[in-house]
Amino acid sequence: MSEASGDAGADAGGAEPVSPEAPRTEPGESASPPAPEEPRLFSDAPPGLSLPAGLPPSPGILPPEITLPPGFTLGQDPLRATQPTDGSFAAPHEGGFTSVFETPSVQAQATQQEQREAQAQHQAQAQAQQAQAAQHAQAQQPPQQPQQPLEPRQQAQQAPQSVQPSPQAPAASPSTTIGGAPSKGSGLSRGAIIGIVGAGVLAVVLFLLVFVAPSLAGDGSDAEPSPDAAQTATAEDAVELFLTALADGDADTAVRLAGADASDPLLIDDVLARSRSLAPITVTAVKTITPDEPTRAVVNATFRLGDRSVNRDFTVWRTDDEWILSDALVALPLSAFDELDPSVNGVPPGSDQPLVFPGAYEIELGVDSFDLAVEGEPLDVLSVAVSEDAAPLHTAEPALTEARTEEFRRLVRASLEECLAMPALSTPCGLDVSAPLDDGAIPIEGSAQRALAAEGERALDELTPSPDYADPARVTTYDYIYISTRIEADRGGELISGTLYSSGDLLHPYVDFSDEEPRVTWE
Repeated sequence: MSEASGDAGADAGGAEPVSPEAPRTEPGESASPPAPEEPRLFSDAPPGLSLPAGLPPSPGILPPEITLPPGFTLGQDPLRATQPTDGSFAAPHEGGFTSVFETPSVQAQATQQEQREAQAQHQAQAQAQQAQAAQHAQAQQPPQQPQQPLEPRQQAQQAPQSVQPSPQAPAASPSTTIGGAPSKGSGLSRGAIIGIVGAGVLAVVLFLLVFVAPSLAGDGSDAEPSPDAAQTATAEDAVELFLTALADGDADTAVRLAGADASDPLLIDDVLARSRSLAPITVTAVKTITPDEPTRAVVNATFRLGDRSVNRDFTVWRTDDEWILSDALVALPLSAFDELDPSVNGVPPGSDQPLVFPGAYEIELGVDSFDLAVEGEPLDVLSVAVSEDAAPLHTAEPALTEARTEEFRRLVRASLEECLAMPALSTPCGLDVSAPLDDGAIPIEGSAQRALAAEGERALDELTPSPDYADPARVTTYDYIYISTRIEADRGGELISGTLYSSGDLLHPYVDFSDEEPRVTWE
């Protein structure tokens, strides 16, 4: 135990370590005295071995990859350019980075760049002095024949495509930044800047020639206005030109001035020509009476439409090009005659309320058996100058022609006479008397005797045909026809006879004149 404690105490006492080359003392042997100078450990490597190279310092944060516009190139990175090419590394700066500005090669490049820029500036000044001298010499010469100006297309062809820097000017050094700060000597040279500015100025000039100049010139704004635009410079001009176009049969001009659709079937030369033959138009006077606004006016016009004198107002509106009449046309209400295929001046209208010019119009029905009539009178020609002139068409109705009217009366009489000749208590024409009499007598079948009264004879001769509203081609009559009827009856086994007070209800006769062979049906 004491020996162990002694050893530990020696260690704690800080005895120097024994060299590994010192001989060990075996137990029982006496220790030899120490040598005068004991060997010590060294940090040097054994002979034949060299120090390790160690880890290279960090290159730092590399600049980002930047995609430059066409025509520009990025120079070599000064950080990488200053690195030795022999595999060794430059001494790191404080903080682990090397400053570009502290690199001798970069400072030399900046000095050279300044010298090149100064030389380029000197050359530019020399060239300017030479140009001034040339201009002065040219001013002393006699004037020459002026050169013909180039066309815009030739100027564009002879214009330089781009402005290049002077070939004597050195190329600009690459612009390099560290952390967003520009490095010394960075940026383009003065020659390159002048070239870029010149190219920009040329691009602006070309843009003005190609895009701005045509817009300033306009679409023929300097050209003289069209004759029609000149003729409608005022509202009065537009109204007078419209009426003159109607008088001359110029439907195209009238359509344009009325702001109408050229596809309307009745606004054509053929319809207008027929109108002129029925009632020609003669312009008397035109004057503006209420110029309410710069874009609106009311113009009064006096003109003759055939034998009729017309005085009416037109409302005229100003558009971009000319004045337009907004109420010049008239609508014809023809919806009541759709089933009869109407035509206006020989042309199908195409709609229930077609538009027409002021003028005269023949309205004919497609079924030859009918004419258009107002209050029983045929409507031969309808003269319209304003919308109120079309009012008769609201009460007009198809009427049988005189020949067809006589045919209708003949057919009805013949069919009725057949019914009157029947002894049956009921006939196809109606006239049913089969009901018991007031005293209970029962009429005897086959005993009826019917005859036209004097009033009935006159009614048949003067029947008034009326068109069916559901089907205008079918014609009926609402006239009352007097008929007398005599029968025999059985009154409790007693046979009696006499004339009835009522001959029964007579049905209405209908004749369809759209059939090839019209006939009478009773309904």
